[in-house]
Parts: sequence; C-alpha cells; structure tokens
Amino acid sequence: MYLSLSGFSLGTLLVHFSLSIPLSLIVFITLFVVLASFVKTFSLESSHSLTRTSVKAVSLGFFVLVGASYALIEIDDHKAAQISVNQTGEESSIRGFICNIPRVTQYGQQAHLCSDRGRLQINVPIHTLDLSKGMCWRGSARLKAPRSSYNTHVKSYERYLFSERIIGSASMRSVEPSRCSNYELIASALTRWRWAIHEHLREAWVDLPHRGVIEALVLGHKALITPQENELLALSGTAHLMAISGLHVGLICWAIYSLLRKLRKEKYALFVVGIAGFAYIALVGFSPSAQRAYVMVMCALLVLTGRVPVNAWAAYCLALALVLLLDPLAPLNSGFWFSFAAVFVLLVIYHFNDWLRESGLVTNLLVIQIVLTLSLAATQAHFQVEVSSFSVLANLVAIPWVSCVVLPGSLVAALLSALPWLGEISIALFEVLSVVIDVMFEFLALAELFPLLVPSTEPAAAAVFFALVVSATLQGVNRFLFVSVLVFLSFSLLLAKPLDDDRAAPAARFTVHDVGQGLAITVHEGARAWVYDTGPSYERFSAAKNILLPYIRGDDVHGVIISHGDADHSGRAAWFVEQVQPQVTLLGEPDRSRLPLAQSFRGESGTLTAESRRRCIEGQSLSSSSSLEAHVLWPISGVAPGSNSNSRSCVVRFTIAGIRFLVMGDVEGKVEHAFVRHYLSKDKRARRDVTDAGDTQVPISSLKADVLIAGHHGAKAATTTALLKHVRPQHIVFSSGFANRFGHPSERVLKRVSRFDVDVWRTATDGGLTFVVTGDGMLNVYSARQQQLPYWIGA
Repeated sequence: MYLSLSGFSLGTLLVHFSLSIPLSLIVFITLFVVLASFVKTFSLESSHSLTRTSVKAVSLGFFVLVGASYALIEIDDHKAAQISVNQTGEESSIRGFICNIPRVTQYGQQAHLCSDRGRLQINVPIHTLDLSKGMCWRGSARLKAPRSSYNTHVKSYERYLFSERIIGSASMRSVEPSRCSNYELIASALTRWRWAIHEHLREAWVDLPHRGVIEALVLGHKALITPQENELLALSGTAHLMAISGLHVGLICWAIYSLLRKLRKEKYALFVVGIAGFAYIALVGFSPSAQRAYVMVMCALLVLTGRVPVNAWAAYCLALALVLLLDPLAPLNSGFWFSFAAVFVLLVIYHFNDWLRESGLVTNLLVIQIVLTLSLAATQAHFQVEVSSFSVLANLVAIPWVSCVVLPGSLVAALLSALPWLGEISIALFEVLSVVIDVMFEFLALAELFPLLVPSTEPAAAAVFFALVVSATLQGVNRFLFVSVLVFLSFSLLLAKPLDDDRAAPAARFTVHDVGQGLAITVHEGARAWVYDTGPSYERFSAAKNILLPYIRGDDVHGVIISHGDADHSGRAAWFVEQVQPQVTLLGEPDRSRLPLAQSFRGESGTLTAESRRRCIEGQSLSSSSSLEAHVLWPISGVAPGSNSNSRSCVVRFTIAGIRFLVMGDVEGKVEHAFVRHYLSKDKRARRDVTDAGDTQVPISSLKADVLIAGHHGAKAATTTALLKHVRPQHIVFSSGFANRFGHPSERVLKRVSRFDVDVWRTATDGGLTFVVTGDGMLNVYSARQQQLPYWIGA
C-alpha cells in the first residue's frame, strides 16, 4: 500500500517541481529505479527476491506515472478553463454564487464568483455586494486573463491564481441579485454562514484595534490585517501565524485529544477530534492550509490511537498522498512545502535524538525552532522569502503567544459574542486581546533592527529542498529504492539548468522591470547599481519592496532618480531611498517626493557630490566609471517645463560601454516637441563649432540612442514621429500593465513606431526585460516571458 502511495506522491511532485511538464524525465526516473533494483537484486539476492523486488520496482514506476498523469490532467483541465489573452477585454454576461467573503480594496469590492465556467475574481464598485440580499449575482463584465507582472527573480502572482484555480478576473460596473438553484443554495451555504459571522463580529468590534488579526484567526479572513501589520509579520518571519495552518488546527485537535485522554475516553478521540477539526476548517472556509493540516492531524491520530498499526514515516507518507489526491495543485503553494518539510525535520529529530525526547518543554521549543529555521532555509530560498535574522527569537515568543493566548482567546470571545447576555464580557475580552496583540507587535517591531537573511537561488538549495521532502515518501518502504532515488534526484537537480534569473546576467545590464502599469528600471555595472523610478505602490503591493529591493539586495546603489511624483513612478520612493542609502538622489518633483533636498551639489568636474539630493536639471551627470554614465537631459534650467506633472519628468540618458539608453519618463505632447527642438538646436550649434574649428569628425546627436524607453507608457501624445526620427533606436520599450484601463501603448503610437526599423518590446506581454551589454559592445535582450516558462505562467 505505502509503496503505491510513495510512487503516486513522487510522480505528482515531479510534475510541479519542474519548469515545464517533464514527462520524459518522469519516465527516465522510473526506468532508473527499475534498473537499479534489478542490478541490486542480481548482485545480492536470490531469484525469489529478484521477482519480489522487480514487482516492487515496476509497481513504484507505475504509480509514479499515475501520479504524474493525475497532476497533468488537473493542470490541463484548469488551463483549458482559463480566460485566454485573446478573450481579454470582451464584454460578457456572467452569473454565479459568491464563494468567499468579499473584501474592500482601494478600488472597490473584490470577491470570488463561482460560475459554470469556473472561479472568477470579480471587482465591483464599493458597497455593491450585500450578501444579505442573496448569494447569487449576475451582471455584465469585462473579462481579463489571469495575468500579472512577471520578473524571473521574484515569485509571480500568477502562481497563486493557478493554485487557487482562478480562471481570470472580471470588472463589473453593476451587478444584481439572481435566483439561486438548489445546488447553488447548498454550495454557498458555508460562505453565507461565514459572512454572517463576519458581519456580527464587525458590529461587535466597532473600532477595535488589531481586529484584522483576530478575524484572521477566527475566520481565516485576512483582508482586515493592516499593511503595517502584514509588513511586520513578514519581516519577523511570523506571517505563518496568521494563516490557518497545521499549528492552529493541530493545537485545537491536540487540546481535545488531551482532554479525552484525561477523561479516559480515548476510544472516542478519532471521532470527536475529527468532527471538531472539520468544524474549525469549515469555519475558516476550507482553506488549502487548513485542509492540509486536518489531513496530517487525522493521519497522526490514526497512528496514536492504534487504528493503523504503522510507524510515523508511513503516516507521513499517507498524509502526503492524501493531500495530493485531494488537491494535486497543492505543491504550487509554498505552505505545502514548508508544512511537509517541517514535519519531516521533526520526525528526523525525534527519531534519532533520545536526549531531546527526554528534555524539558523550553529546551524542546528552543532546539526545534533553531533546527527548523536552519533546515528550512533551502525551502525559503526556493520561494525567495526574505526574513530578519530576528525570526528565530520572534517565533520562540510569538508562537506560544498566539497559540496559547490569542487564538483560544479569540475563539472564546467570538463564541461569547453570539450569546446576548454575555455580550459585555466578549467585548471586554476583545479589548484585552487587542492589548495582548499590541504588545506582540511592539516586540516584533524589533525585527527592523536586525539584518535580513537573504535567500539564495542556487540550484543546490532547490535540490536539497526537493530531495528531502520526496525522500520521506520512500522511508521504510525499501531502503535501496530510497537511497537510489534520493541520490539521483540530488545529482540531477544539482546539474540541471537553474531558474532563469535576471541577476545571473553579465555585469553590465539595463533592466526594465515588469511592474504592471508603471515604470521601474535598474542599471548595473558589476555590483554597482542605479535606479530610475520605483514603480507603483498599491494596498498590499509595492514594486519598490517586492520587485526592486530583492533585485538589488547586496549591491552598492550609487544613484536613485525619481522622474516625477506620479504614483506609478514613485511608489514608496522615500522608503526605498532610506533602505538603499544612495550616494546621489535626483528628483523631478521634490515637493511631491517627501524627500528633503540637500544643499551640496557640484564637484570640480560638475559631477554630483556624495550624499547629494537635488532637483533634476539638464547638464547633471552621474558616473561611477568610464564605461557607465548618466546624463540628465530634461528639464532645462530657466525654462518652465509645463503645467502638469508629466512635463516635469526627469529625462535621463544612460550610456553603458557606448550603448545609449534614453529614458523619457512621462514626457509627451508639446513638451516632447520642445525637448526635441532644444536638442536639435544644440546639435546644430555643436556641428557649426566643429566646422569652424576645422574638425572633420561630426559629433554624435544628443538624442541618438540604441534603446528608447517610451514616454508615458506609450500614451497617444508621446513618442512622436519627430522623436523617433532623431533618436533612431534599435529597440523601443513600452512599460505598461496587461490590459490596462488607459489602453497603453496606444494603437496610434504603435502605428507610428511600425514605420521605423525598430524592435518593439512590451512588459505587458514580454515581462521583465534585460538588455545585456557584452564586452565587445554587443547588445543582447532577454525577455522573462520568452524564457523557459513554468506551466502556471501564461505565455
């Protein structure tokens, strides 16, 4: 039995780990295992053992293929249901029932609508969805494929959408209640119940601080956790405490089991714990982490109660197979790997360490936390998670703080609030919990004083991470098969091509990051970096924090240029400058940046002095070496750039080993024409001076560039024919969001560009772009979406 479960788990995991569907690799591994078993049997065992081992090997290989096929079918079914890129923008009438608690965003309300086609993420105007009017809704919507920004050095939101089986999004200007069918009434009953509890608690809490944390623990609804709380939890490595994970489900089930043991009713433990655990995961909406934890707890109980006379390793194998059977897309969720890797480590610790089993509670907690933090570093590296070095101490305090005080207190307070005669007691308890949580966050804030543990993306880390979890599926089944597969996986992954990563590119590179509707650029020469704009910042996403900072972590940021104050160019710019501490900061609109200007400015050569912060003005130059220079071309000193913010953009020309990159910011319209006229006049004077001096070498045009970063994301008034004619770029880049509401880049601009011999790149369709300048002055372009893509990323 466990041999088949092991093979099934191995096959499913192999599909998800690979960058593409590795059917040939799966077949090869199966043949390898079979061959290895034959060799071992021929050399060491009798003919009877040969038959038995051969049957085991063939059986294992068969179930590897079954697991892989099962995962592939699920993947193909979901991909077929997804809204395609070609369908994006279509108007369609949709209908279904709400299948999660709606949340309020800065743009309106967001919820999941379960329709006949699949699960859609819908966006509607604020206060439109009132579930007291019904669970089923209908309306006209504009469809959008499940796409997001994609840069190879950070995890993609598309992975989350795929794991949640969300087929796309729909923007609905208006919706109205619809009559539910019998099936929809039953299917939406759980959401209706959870929404009613959510509304009841909202009224009971009123303006209670940290109510988002309490609701996350009671209902699994994390939308009310503030961005500041989220940031502290992530930085301190305690964000897992807000997910309904094995820790919370296990704590509740263990408390019930312990009580039954004291009452000598252990024979009812499996039934009672099973019902109580199921009720709790229903309360939190059957989230994947809660389901995973419930399966693991029930498998552990089967062993503890003697219902299944197997060892802990076999129970672990059973839990893994059941989780993958229930949800073959579970490995797309980082929590899946953290959960099973953590339990694997705990089993190893207690299996081989008698001293720890006999030690006290404090010693156990300390040793386990330290070992888990270090051993899960490979898992953390694979999922590119950065945490403070304070995380070990933070978890030692926060885990018992939340598990023993906040979680049970929250559940009790929520239960009391449902009883009218105990309402005052529940409010008092909520207020006490708020103070307790506030103390915890004051402690977690110490994480800001400690350095970050920067994850590595080396293939060696991924190899260890994968091999450890997979190896557990073969523990106790056949030691030779276990060792063979573990060794093979380790070496094959170590020798495999690592994930394509922009940071692995050669030293001199110019990167236009895919930040959606916005702009963020980094320029590298060795370990020295320059940054132009920090992209947008939304309610729970910041390009500066989530895309830029991980990319330049550990580099010496010589200069930061913020073109102007618009939110899609300067999101969290002040925070970013504080984090990287650049020597030079140039601002197109200092009054909108929250960054005070410095007084010192020019050195003897006209170059900016160290630690200077100034307004962008034509003639400023930045250089860290003879091969990398940056020159500010706009605004012009003494000339009013225009009335709007876009016209005050800081236009910069970067030069890397003779290759020119012209970045236009949001300049467009009349200002762009003024910009072109100014430099044409300037070039004309320069050529006249050269002629008068008798020099035959004609100076290069000030506007000539090899790469043009189009102004205002390709708005119709930008990137005029005059600019294209005089810049004469080989490549032009439009940085804009997929299916953005502004229609960038404009069809009019694309038509103008088509008249020139130029390669057109769009972050919306090409992802992050890296222009690599080779030692011989050649320019190579790498597109994130034109590399070898994981199956969950839309091409």
